[in-house]
Amino acid sequence: VKLESYNLSSSVILNEGGGKFVVRPLPIEAQFSPIYGILIEDFDKDGKMDIVAGGNLFRTKPEAGRYDASYGLYLKGDGTGSFLTIPCKVSGLLLNGEVRDIVKIKSGKHIRVVVGRNNDALQIYEIQ
Repeated sequence: VKLESYNLSSSVILNEGGGKFVVRPLPIEAQFSPIYGILIEDFDKDGKMDIVAGGNLFRTKPEAGRYDASYGLYLKGDGTGSFLTIPCKVSGLLLNGEVRDIVKIKSGKHIRVVVGRNNDALQIYEIQ
């Protein structure tokens, strides 16, 4: 069996209706390391969906090296399926380690983003 792949980009798939879908690669920063955890939400309350993502992979063959270039991503959506990378210094989001899942938890009046990391403690961020 011969299998071929033509696109390895971390991407979004947009539903344009009528059974038509468009694949759009995420910004270059999303291509630096594999993504394993992703949460889509309107984080900045502007009515447009945003993305928080994280990943990394440490256990690789020595000749390949670790895939550890991600410190998490906050991608601000523009409402058309395009995203702008907001730097860690601005967003306050800094995910380190091997991120494996990102979920939103509502606790009373508070909304928190909980980040599960491989063999590490949870990271928790409160959404204002």
